[in-house]
Amino acid sequence: MLDSISRSPNKKWLVLLSIGFGIVTNGIDNSSLNLALPILSNIFDVGADIILWLISAFMLVAVGLALTWGNFGDTFGRKRIYVSGFLLFALGLLVLTFSTSVTHLIIGRIIQALGQSMTVTNGFAIAVAMFPDRQRGLVIGLVGASVGVGLSLGPIFGAAILDNFEWRALFWTRIPLSILAMLIAAIIIPKDLNRSHEKKNFDYIGAILLFISLTSFLVFINRLPVEPISSQLMLILLVTFLISGTTFIVNEIKSQRPVLEFKLFKNRFLAVSLLVHFLHFLAYMFIIFLIPFFLLHGKNMSTTEMGVLLASIQIVRLFIAPAAGVWTDKIGARRMATFGLFITTTGFFLMSQLDPTASFQFIAASLIITGIGASIFDPSNEHAVLSSIPSEKLASGTALTTTARQVGFSISTTIAGTMYAYRLGHYESYLTDTKLAVTGAYQEVLYLGLAIMLAATLLSYARGTEQKSFWSDQKSKIA
Repeated sequence: MLDSISRSPNKKWLVLLSIGFGIVTNGIDNSSLNLALPILSNIFDVGADIILWLISAFMLVAVGLALTWGNFGDTFGRKRIYVSGFLLFALGLLVLTFSTSVTHLIIGRIIQALGQSMTVTNGFAIAVAMFPDRQRGLVIGLVGASVGVGLSLGPIFGAAILDNFEWRALFWTRIPLSILAMLIAAIIIPKDLNRSHEKKNFDYIGAILLFISLTSFLVFINRLPVEPISSQLMLILLVTFLISGTTFIVNEIKSQRPVLEFKLFKNRFLAVSLLVHFLHFLAYMFIIFLIPFFLLHGKNMSTTEMGVLLASIQIVRLFIAPAAGVWTDKIGARRMATFGLFITTTGFFLMSQLDPTASFQFIAASLIITGIGASIFDPSNEHAVLSSIPSEKLASGTALTTTARQVGFSISTTIAGTMYAYRLGHYESYLTDTKLAVTGAYQEVLYLGLAIMLAATLLSYARGTEQKSFWSDQKSKIA
């Protein structure tokens, strides 16, 4: 069977299907756990600040190790890292299933994060590497559609499980999915041929320094709204970040095989593409974070109505992302990414005009327009980054966009949350109508997000054209 698969003319599509199934599996996990947080908070009798560490711990580990696992895959072989990631992910689910305390839950989530950071960075690289350059946009678009499927199924799956079973079923029911994803990948994905024979040169010191600097920075950002900057914890985090970050840069310059090759950023197109990626997700998270507050407290919507609206921003990804990928292959990443940002900016403007009198249809249309823009931008800008790096660094390139996205998300949550709380307090000090106070604070934060998105659009347009010298239009060595 393995020999038949390896010789199949449809091998690349089978590999893409395998990667897509894995992405859906991961997406279900990320979007279903949010529903269980209030339940777990009550069961283990802890506050929201404690139970949120199930999300925070996962994010810190996944972001802190993304570049390292990407580099590992480029060095030792992407398939072995990818397949091993699902094994770790299933182990994390097993720990979560038998947890008896919040500490056990957090440990399980950390193990999951280790596994998912291995699969996300290397799975995406494997899928892209199987196809020639002229089809890269299509592949990235189909991967984006898989993300949309996972994120859309997650809340449905989670609600069905939590309504009919105890909370542990949310975890043990997904162990077979992870094992199945691992087996499918092990059978279908060709053996690694991209791995380097210079294993002794891997930059382990750089990997450790990168993890310390990123995690200390993200914890500092996350605690900024609730901790005085002069507190002992914040000063320790800040000093740790500065020392480890500086040492990391010096180490990478001297390293023979660095985790992060700074010479890549000499390519202006790549550097600006990553900056635009960061700014897009920095602004985009404003919508994701704030719209539930507006819908619940500014519109007094039911949970069901809110769920339908929030699903609309993800569902459009299923149809738009593949089409955007195809058009990126035809007209280029810069044009498509800039067009996507323009549509998203338009959506942001409409979202910033919402008030208690806004109709359900207008809110839905505004969210859908925003989702369409994001669905066009994501695959196009991913294409821009991956087209600007050497083929042997595909997993590392994927890790760069993952890190830019997650750091943007983290900073955005802090900015949006802090500004919203501050302005809400200001409006509540003289307004008796809660809806008007919520709307005023919501609109002000959205205006900031609109400004950031507009800046990203202008930068995207000014980034220049793709530099093909970094990439030859050929199949990867693993194909």
